[in-house]
Amino acid sequence: MSDSDDHEFQTRLAGLGASLNGRSIGDEYLKLHRRRSFLKRGALIAGVGLSSTLGVEMIQPAHADVMTAAGETRTVSFAQTELLVGPLTALNLRDDASQPSIELLSGRVLGSCPPDASPPLLRITGRFGAVLSARQSFCLHLSRKEFTAASPDNACFTARSGRTYVLAAGTELQMTGEKIVMAPKSWGASSAWKNGFLVCQDAPLGRLLDNLSAYWSGYIYASNEIRARRVSGSFSVSNPMQTLLEIGSIYNVVVRQYPFGVVYLS
Repeated sequence: MSDSDDHEFQTRLAGLGASLNGRSIGDEYLKLHRRRSFLKRGALIAGVGLSSTLGVEMIQPAHADVMTAAGETRTVSFAQTELLVGPLTALNLRDDASQPSIELLSGRVLGSCPPDASPPLLRITGRFGAVLSARQSFCLHLSRKEFTAASPDNACFTARSGRTYVLAAGTELQMTGEKIVMAPKSWGASSAWKNGFLVCQDAPLGRLLDNLSAYWSGYIYASNEIRARRVSGSFSVSNPMQTLLEIGSIYNVVVRQYPFGVVYLS
């Protein structure tokens, strides 16, 4: 990372009223910390300069039927389907007799049901006009920029254009606006977070950091250069800071930790 990038990051933090040596934390920095506390209680977080510049996912709806905090997972039974709700996730549930539906507002959810069950066809909506119809298992992830869906069996996905795609086993659908990509992805890799791991295969480091930030009570920042690096492997979410240090060691990245849970990779 260039000296100019590092200087820009420190200047932006200084602009929030914070001294990076930890001796002086200004009122604006304290407000930033309080906003994170609001996030844990399910309030709406507004990005403050740094988050939008460095691409950190911090948007959480103010109200939803089911909401989780950073690092929290929850199991919910709905329409004969067991939903494992990931951290920093918000979703609405509509138990309509004709067709129950799930509206994913942010985060990730894993759906599964017993082999002998006969669950109704679920209508699942996400951003970008995405509609997924699934009857068995599915894994969904919705960030500010992308909607991703995977399924071990056939599930139908209809985009805003009206075209229908089938999520065959071993494929993953990624939707960003009108752009739709069907990519190879094992079901195990898509749903590995339920066992406490994030699995990447030649993926941008930025995507891993965005996912890992849901398990961290502070903020994780990185320059665009670092976020663009490609990484592969299985990364534990049980101790995010230790995972970040391991990433730094493996990929020659400097990991700096500042007050209030701010971590910067350069």
